[in-house]
Amino acid sequence: MIVPKDTRGRYRSRISLRVFLFIVMVLVIAFVVFMGRGISGYLWKGLAVLSPVTGGIGSGARAVYAELESKPGLLAENEALQSQVAALQSELTDYNAVIEENIELKAQFGRLDSAQSAILAGVIAAPPRTPYDTLEIDAGTDEGISVGDLVSAGNGLLIGTVDTALSSSARVTLFSSAGETQQGYLRGSTPVTVIGQGSGSLTTTIPAGINASVGDVINFPGIAGDVSEVVSALEAPSGNSFETLYLHLPVDPYSLRFVSVRLTAAQ
Repeated sequence: MIVPKDTRGRYRSRISLRVFLFIVMVLVIAFVVFMGRGISGYLWKGLAVLSPVTGGIGSGARAVYAELESKPGLLAENEALQSQVAALQSELTDYNAVIEENIELKAQFGRLDSAQSAILAGVIAAPPRTPYDTLEIDAGTDEGISVGDLVSAGNGLLIGTVDTALSSSARVTLFSSAGETQQGYLRGSTPVTVIGQGSGSLTTTIPAGINASVGDVINFPGIAGDVSEVVSALEAPSGNSFETLYLHLPVDPYSLRFVSVRLTAAQ
């Protein structure tokens, strides 16, 4: 079949129009897709820029809410702390009253407080630079120290006595020195005689049945009740009427840098 020329022209025109429309459609779709991605990117960037502001507003609101919510708890805690402070102040007042009463009683009976009659001295030599169970200190008769003064490591822990006093120095013999004897009270009640064995060791005997134990202390005679020795071991032979206690000083005297000397002349 032979198609007339004018018909062929119209047919070609229709094909060209369809191709043109298809190309336009493709371009429109591509443009829309590209622009959509661009717009969405701008939107996300805008939200990122605004997020600190919105986040700051949210954080501020949360902080205000948290403060309002915790305010009753803070008030209750504050009241509890004020009650504790009041109680401590009351206890401190009672404690100070007891201290003042103690000082007054000692003054009435002619007893000075040990802190008012003591000299702080530095330890300038210890074994092996000095004989074992002795110390040399940097205070002497110029500071009022004399032979027989008690020497303390502080906090009511006695360790020995002054046996030699020079003008600016003195020698301390520890209770643990071999052959040194000292009276005391086991647990503050049972009288004992403590004997130095040398090298920081001491011993004493007590009647069987006292039920002494490791860690018990020997109190030095006197109003202060200072600690002079501590039980480190005990020996109780079966059938024996006495027990042997092995003791040590309440502190390591060779590690001390300072000691307190109680002046006999001021007591």
